[in-house]
Amino acid sequence: MKKTFIAIEKALTMLAVLVSHVNFRGVIIIFGLALVVCAPRVHLFSAIDNTIIKASSYLFAPPLGSSGIAIVEVPKEEIAIWQSDIHSSGKLAALLSNIVNGANSTVGLILQQPIDEGAGAADTLIETYIQGASNDTPYRKAKALVDRKFLLKDYLNNSRVVVGVEGFFFAGQKPTVIEQTYDRHVFSPVLKEVIWPYCKYCFSTAKSVEVARPSFEQFTLTNSLSSQYQALFYDDNNSVFSDFFIQLLKTIENVSDSENLIWQKGQALTIGTLNLPLSNDGSFIPLHSLSNRMAPIVNTIALNEALARSAFPEFILIAQQGSRSADMLAKALYSVKHDAVVYSPWWSNIVLMALVFMVTLYLGLLVIRITPRTAGLISFFLSITIILSQILIIASHRVWLPLALVVVWLIVGHFALSIWMIKKRRIQGNIDRADGICIKQARQFIEQQELNLALEQLTDCSLDEPLLQTLYDISDAYAEQKQYQQAIDVMRMVRSKRKSYKDAEQKLKVLNTMLKSSSNVDQEDNLQKTTAITTAQTDRRIIGRYELEGELGRGAMGRVFLGFDPKIARRVAIKTLSYDQFKDKNSNELKQRFFREAEAAGRLNHPAIVSVFDVGEESDLAFIAMDFAEGKALNNFVSEDNLLPVFEVYRVVCDVAQALAYAHDSNVVHRDVKPGNIIYNPSPYQVKVTDFGIARLVDNSKTSTGEILGSPLYMAPEQLKGKKVNRAADIFSLGVTFYQLLTGRLPYHGSNLAALTYEIIYGKHKNVRSIRKDLPASASRIINQALQKDPDDRYETAAEMALVLKKAIKRDFSAEAKQIGYV
Repeated sequence: MKKTFIAIEKALTMLAVLVSHVNFRGVIIIFGLALVVCAPRVHLFSAIDNTIIKASSYLFAPPLGSSGIAIVEVPKEEIAIWQSDIHSSGKLAALLSNIVNGANSTVGLILQQPIDEGAGAADTLIETYIQGASNDTPYRKAKALVDRKFLLKDYLNNSRVVVGVEGFFFAGQKPTVIEQTYDRHVFSPVLKEVIWPYCKYCFSTAKSVEVARPSFEQFTLTNSLSSQYQALFYDDNNSVFSDFFIQLLKTIENVSDSENLIWQKGQALTIGTLNLPLSNDGSFIPLHSLSNRMAPIVNTIALNEALARSAFPEFILIAQQGSRSADMLAKALYSVKHDAVVYSPWWSNIVLMALVFMVTLYLGLLVIRITPRTAGLISFFLSITIILSQILIIASHRVWLPLALVVVWLIVGHFALSIWMIKKRRIQGNIDRADGICIKQARQFIEQQELNLALEQLTDCSLDEPLLQTLYDISDAYAEQKQYQQAIDVMRMVRSKRKSYKDAEQKLKVLNTMLKSSSNVDQEDNLQKTTAITTAQTDRRIIGRYELEGELGRGAMGRVFLGFDPKIARRVAIKTLSYDQFKDKNSNELKQRFFREAEAAGRLNHPAIVSVFDVGEESDLAFIAMDFAEGKALNNFVSEDNLLPVFEVYRVVCDVAQALAYAHDSNVVHRDVKPGNIIYNPSPYQVKVTDFGIARLVDNSKTSTGEILGSPLYMAPEQLKGKKVNRAADIFSLGVTFYQLLTGRLPYHGSNLAALTYEIIYGKHKNVRSIRKDLPASASRIINQALQKDPDDRYETAAEMALVLKKAIKRDFSAEAKQIGYV
């Protein structure tokens, strides 16, 4: 039992969770689409449609003069006699004789029950006579009644007399209408069923009582007491029968009773020369029955007066006093005579379904995206437009479209959505306030470098722009702390919530590369190192005024330390140069050139160049204090299995080219451009070129072994030949760097320095796109020009190379560039 309760509790919990996540807009759309399919068979709002139709009647002129129609009102008791005993219907026979013989009128007799042809007074008298009556009086009376009966039958069978019985259907009656579906080949059979629904769904004959067919024709009179008159109906076998009113029209048009009528659904019923427009369900709306203003003048004649009259109008309806059916029939007959009939054409259901679909789209897709005031005005305007359009269509084309469903769906749907949106806004307001508090707290933790706590604050926040931005910033903060795995995890969260958010995809590639490079030991091939003798090992805690906090790295000329400047409380990178590497006779010249070059480097002030803050010397070494650049040297990203994204490489090389252009304009040539001298930090993005000035100094000096200082793998041909170099040498070196960052390979190879020098001077590099086929064509063009043997054939300036790179980025990486605001 306990397990059962637990299972029920879990099921209810799951149901509650599902309900809480239900999107009411989705419910509106689903319900609307279901309503589209069911629209042709929904008749719940006929009262609204009737009101609209009545309103349209005020655009028509009221009838003038006599209608040519009269109603003979028969007392209820007399009607009962007529219906119960045909032998005793003397007044009916006299009335019909007076009308048929006295005028050329068409007569419609309206009864509540079929005329009984069974045993009556005549039969009783005959039975009395047969049993031995003492005289022949009963016989004479019976004969008179029988004669009256046959006389009445003759009048009832007259071609100008039509008998209608309300609510009765006669068994064995033959269908009087041949149904022809409107034939259009563009409609499939399924669609036809939607466009022309069976009329048995629109008009039910369940209230009709089926009785035996009498010897003379009596026709079913449908209870058409609404604004729509049901002229045709189906039986249980889907055969189409005509109403008493149609039989009356057949009599007026002199159409034989044996002649079938042709009906095309949604068009017209052909009755002789008369085409009566009928809706899909076999009904029509008489305009003159819509209001008292439109009602024709119908003469009302009492029975006694009719028995005494000899002149009658063209159409006579005989009915019980106060008969609403007779009144409706008179108005319908007048409307048909004056071509004042409204109907629904065959395409009305198509329009109805299309409008319901459009309203559903409006409710589901537009209402929630605009302000409540604007949505209310639009919905009100649409409702009024639909109603006025319906009225104008009726007035101009006598066409009725059942648009009440559309108006009701628009109003109800808008009202339901408004309530849901108000409630949602209140809930969303509370959520936004809670999210705001969480995000504010998370940002405080970010400032305090408590990134794990900041991430915990955002666990239950909803998806919106501030949340994504905060997660993005946390990822950057992790990257700044060199916690690349955590940065990757957070950036993946951002991408999972919105894949296209900023440059999340690009950042993930960079962070993965950084993570991979951090696990590898920084090692350079001997040919990549700046060749020089090893500096003497030093173990110092203070250089100049700078306190040493640790060693950042070692180069061929000495160590690089992380230092702290106590005067301005700033961290600096301190590069040292030991005098022990050089001969004593060159010591004075070395000092002069060192400080002159350091002074030149210190004049460089560019965001992509490491700034020089201070230069000094002690007894055994010189030092330069410079900006401490966060990040890693690009030589961490030159292996084929750990390359930066192509767009990132383009961006970095473009920034380096701009830095070199600035240095060249300041008459400083780097002369040792290589990945190891470029510091890259992905978050926040930063590129710094290092070793300005020092490279030039060591380039003009000889080591104790007579080797030229520099990095042979990246040297230009003229540099290896010992010729005077200029800015073109830096362009060549940057081209080699670009090649290596894209492919993880160098353009020139050699087993030793001599072989390498020969390849650089005379060899031809392999096309970069043959190594990596996903690279854009611009990569080949830029590298090919940068690696020309003749300096004059390369880019004229680094600024020109930077411009070409920037154009390539805009053309080949426009999406990535837009995401980070690069263009």
